[in-house]
Amino acid sequence: MAVRIVLYILLVLAVFVFYLIYRLWISWYFLMLVIVLPLISLGICFYVYKTLKIVMNAPNVTEMKSTSYIKFTAKTTAFDLLRLLRYRVKIKIRDVMTDRTEIITVNTVGKTVKQVPIKTTHCGVYEYSVQTVRVFDIFGIFSFKKPLKQRGYIMVMPLPQTSGVNNLDALRARSYKRSNNPYTEIYDIRDYYIGDPVKTIHWKSSAKKDKLMVKEPQEQVGGRTRIFVKLSNERSEVDRRLGELLYVCDYFMDKNMEMRVCVLPSKCDISARIHNKKDVNNMFFKIMSLRLPTRSEEPKNRFAETAQVNYDDTDSENAGAV
Repeated sequence: MAVRIVLYILLVLAVFVFYLIYRLWISWYFLMLVIVLPLISLGICFYVYKTLKIVMNAPNVTEMKSTSYIKFTAKTTAFDLLRLLRYRVKIKIRDVMTDRTEIITVNTVGKTVKQVPIKTTHCGVYEYSVQTVRVFDIFGIFSFKKPLKQRGYIMVMPLPQTSGVNNLDALRARSYKRSNNPYTEIYDIRDYYIGDPVKTIHWKSSAKKDKLMVKEPQEQVGGRTRIFVKLSNERSEVDRRLGELLYVCDYFMDKNMEMRVCVLPSKCDISARIHNKKDVNNMFFKIMSLRLPTRSEEPKNRFAETAQVNYDDTDSENAGAV
């Protein structure tokens, strides 16, 4: 832009000298044209600068190694003057787990939708924000810089991995609850209530107690499981361990089981009862919003070093490590 300003000043001086020498109407016309047109362009640039809005869209959740983009468009009010001007948008993308930032500069014209690619090499939570937008006039002589406060988060989920996970069928039920399946072989006996189906009456118990008793279907409920997740300084190791955790969560979701996650080395307890995919995403968002430890902060105990999921059924609470 500095080069254009110098060229414009030289152009004004040249036209002014031409006017002084010839003093004809055409020299006066050229002089006014050189002075007025940049001022009109400056007014348009200032108007767009005041009314400019940046709208950003990005997926809330995506997967590792998938193709995803941050899309943004620029809008102005009243007139579609933006197509006449060039503007530059600076987008900041921060990896929350490592606190590393990347500034992406996009130069464009008009309202065309621009796509900024998202790096999904590793899982994690990535914060994106518009730092500044600079609007240039038609001739590129003047510009206005406008700070914007727009931000959002993109969660890159790990890929499920089973390589380091033991057989999860070893988990045993701790209690029972009422089941909606009328054909289950597990049931409890209770008093008859008006409205209970006749086919559920347990005639043998009814004869013994001299009152109507019915069978209530039951199903096994798994006990609480505590899983220890060790965050490492190596991103590939974190990807693998969180992939194993995702596989375990999918299993727990299918079995409607309760689990608690303890993140090492911060020992941050994240309570999560898995009912649906939203619960899984919320838990992973909390985990992947934590800072990765430095090498000196990583835990050294043997239990935390294991990369497998192990369960102890002799305890009142299953325990495992990822």
